[in-house]
Amino acid sequence: MPPRLLYSILAILTIALGLTARAALTGAPAKHLGVMLYAVLMVWLVKCIAPRLPTWRAGGIALALCWAVEAMQATPIPAAINAQVPLMRLALGEHFAWLDLLMYAVGVAAACVLDRWQVCKIANCR
Repeated sequence: MPPRLLYSILAILTIALGLTARAALTGAPAKHLGVMLYAVLMVWLVKCIAPRLPTWRAGGIALALCWAVEAMQATPIPAAINAQVPLMRLALGEHFAWLDLLMYAVGVAAACVLDRWQVCKIANCR
């Protein structure tokens, strides 16, 4: 299977899982799982754009993107965007939380392990 197709499918499945978890869970479990799945999604998107990028490097880029989005939540920018386009709340979040930084790292690590362990076997990547 071509790597871009595989990572696109994984991204869609991750979004579906995240939306399902959001509907089925409440409170802290829903929030933390959502944050981790957001990080997993970022890894799949980076790998979709650059499938030959080593997994650890894609994970680093994804983690930097996640942390940048989280840091932006400490500013009024996401609130202004979310007020205009409510669905952007799913991508940009609403409130800065230190624990989210850790949850992003856990999600990226999980995606990188999965990528090296199984996904690369299917996609024949390095």
